[in-house]
Amino acid sequence: MIDDVGGDRQFAHRVRQIVQRLFQQVAAVIGQAEIVLCGVVRDGDGRHRTFRVKTLLPQ
Repeated sequence: MIDDVGGDRQFAHRVRQIVQRLFQQVAAVIGQAEIVLCGVVRDGDGRHRTFRVKTLLPQ
């Protein structure tokens, strides 16, 4: 999962929560799947940070 985003662990925690909710919603619709999510997020200071999450969703 996401441990660090651009050196900011608090920001990484917020991103992790959003991604986990997204994965739960996808799993509810499609069942088992492997998902790789890559993205760029912008924090309140306007800094851009990249992240990558890979997970296998259970049925």
